[in-house]
Amino acid sequence: MKSLKSLRWIIATLLISYAAEILAAAEDDENDGKSIDEILMSAATRNSVEMLDLFHMMEENKMMAMVELDILLNMTELARYKTNPSRNKRKALRYGQYRWPKSKVPYEITESEFTGRDIEMIQDAFKDWETYTCLEFKQVQSSDANRYPDRIVFKNGDGCYSRLGRVGGPQPIALGRECRRRGIVVHEIGHAIGWIHEHARPDRDEYITINYAQIPLNKHPQYDKVDAGIINDFNVVYDYTSIIHYSGRAFGEGTIITKKPTYQNKIGQRDGLSFRDIKLANLMYGCAAMNKCPEEKQCPGEGYVGKHCKCYCPGSPGKPIEECPITTTTTTTTTRQPVITTTRRPVITTQPPTRVCRDVITTCSTFKQDGQCQRDKARMALYCKLTCELCDEDLNKMCMDFGDACPIFASAGYCSLTGISEFVKAECPKSCKLCEPQLACSQSDFFNSGSIPDLNKLLIFLVVTLIKF
Repeated sequence: MKSLKSLRWIIATLLISYAAEILAAAEDDENDGKSIDEILMSAATRNSVEMLDLFHMMEENKMMAMVELDILLNMTELARYKTNPSRNKRKALRYGQYRWPKSKVPYEITESEFTGRDIEMIQDAFKDWETYTCLEFKQVQSSDANRYPDRIVFKNGDGCYSRLGRVGGPQPIALGRECRRRGIVVHEIGHAIGWIHEHARPDRDEYITINYAQIPLNKHPQYDKVDAGIINDFNVVYDYTSIIHYSGRAFGEGTIITKKPTYQNKIGQRDGLSFRDIKLANLMYGCAAMNKCPEEKQCPGEGYVGKHCKCYCPGSPGKPIEECPITTTTTTTTTRQPVITTTRRPVITTQPPTRVCRDVITTCSTFKQDGQCQRDKARMALYCKLTCELCDEDLNKMCMDFGDACPIFASAGYCSLTGISEFVKAECPKSCKLCEPQLACSQSDFFNSGSIPDLNKLLIFLVVTLIKF
């Protein structure tokens, strides 16, 4: 009798596992054709539209900020993100402290939260990096925490996100169901090794136009350029085809417009690392020097010296790099980042499309059925204007906050705090007193909305008040 029960249990387990695989495959099909940013937004809103907010209370009651859809920063990091720090000091901090020592990245997978197929996909994403760069990813167990205190921890979550660079201690890469695709994981690993998004580069205006009219007001600061003192591009030219570049349609067609129209439908790809992605990783982590390659070795064109001490140049479709052809010239140079001058070559631009009333996310009908159109009007006016019939609403005249914690952040003085006030003002125009309050959204709404329990509100207030920069 016991053996029969055991057999039934095994069969049930196999059926559940098989069903999970079928569900994952169906979701993969659903995501086919979507760009990286579209999948990230879909993942964030499938379970909770609040994942699109700026501020979040994370594990261990830490207040964090989610910028550019999938980069998770603590409050100190957010304060530095848009500040103009000392250029030399900031570069040293950025690529010293935040780079993984000796190019070795320990990682842990919370296996109970992932299927065997998911784990295989994550390991395939690591292979992309290990094939083309000197980065090595070593799987460790939670029992190895003392030996590997700094490590990436893959976990399930609402939405998909990563910390920026090596921050110390266990740091998450969260993968909601919609993000369990190899290209998305390659993208999130890019953030974990220290990459910002390509379209946030300080030289991006030479290559793209950000159509702010298409982007919700509270997201405007997240589409600004990162200060040149925060990053080092290692003279690698701007890359439309980078795995870390968003598409042109995150908030509708024309959110980002390429100045070379032929690349408009190529940005936001999730197939894998591009040539310039691979080149940047090799230069950033000193792969040639690590393998003691001759320092005098030069490569033609955009070529670089890889971990095998060979020159690699752009490859063909499906093959991002290949060995550079043998050249008879004795001296060659590497391609350097163009210097911006007052004389600029003409560029062909694409005009932004006429803005139309549309839903930004795909779950608006569900939110409407749940009564969110009236109960959570601020968020719905941003993401579900069409479904919630808010097309004629002017967000400035509505005078609403776009996050539950805004009154508390305003009380703590964050509306004028150097480094993060730009973000807070965009997220909390009502609480920061940037518009005339309306009766429909008085400050008491926060405490009467029922959106978060009273104990949580008190906890957020205490945490925010005690934060020191």
